[in-house]
Amino acid sequence: MDVGATSRKGRESFGHFFSWGNVVGYNFSGVDWKVAPGYPGEGAVLEGGFSAENYALSPGSRLAISPRASGTFALPLAADAAYANWGGAWRMPTAAEFAALIRCSGTTEDDIRLASTGLYDGAYVGGHYLRIHGTRLRFPFCGRGDFAWWDYRGSGWNVNESFEDFGGYLSSSGSSHNPDSACILSFRYGFDAHGYSRALCGCTEDLRHLGHCVRAVAD
Repeated sequence: MDVGATSRKGRESFGHFFSWGNVVGYNFSGVDWKVAPGYPGEGAVLEGGFSAENYALSPGSRLAISPRASGTFALPLAADAAYANWGGAWRMPTAAEFAALIRCSGTTEDDIRLASTGLYDGAYVGGHYLRIHGTRLRFPFCGRGDFAWWDYRGSGWNVNESFEDFGGYLSSSGSSHNPDSACILSFRYGFDAHGYSRALCGCTEDLRHLGHCVRAVAD
């Protein structure tokens, strides 16, 4: 399950939302982002949400991305949300690991599914999940923390929505060409320019200050 998740069903399956390089998780209360249970300052409102201004005051903002020869930069463990919460061998995946997971498993857009009552109850906004082909791994469409609101890009679990549903999971890799961005596992279900429904999944980038869920891996 996601870091901070308390269930495999509903919104509780999303876990906590983190900005890149920060280890304090947040939950959306319906009107505000608040420090999630178990962290210092539990329940405190993040005024302005996952904004660039708030990020500039956080420890994560002081992590300079200095690409290695491979073009990737991994977070130190002290700034890794998975390790900070779970310890041991747990850590955030790298962008290369996310890409290899999709490529080696043969996962395609056909593996984006409607939520099943056997796994998710379909009662949360989004209601799709990405199934990693050939495995038991499933990533719910959790949306992201976008400034002071929860951006889920959809209003139900019916595929015939006028907006896209979206899921994004943080990697430990910073962008190799944009110091303000980090690499994420991204998947969405929506409509293309011609009005046809389609699903997309892959490794993309998003701004470091935005909030995303975390799925841990262990060596």
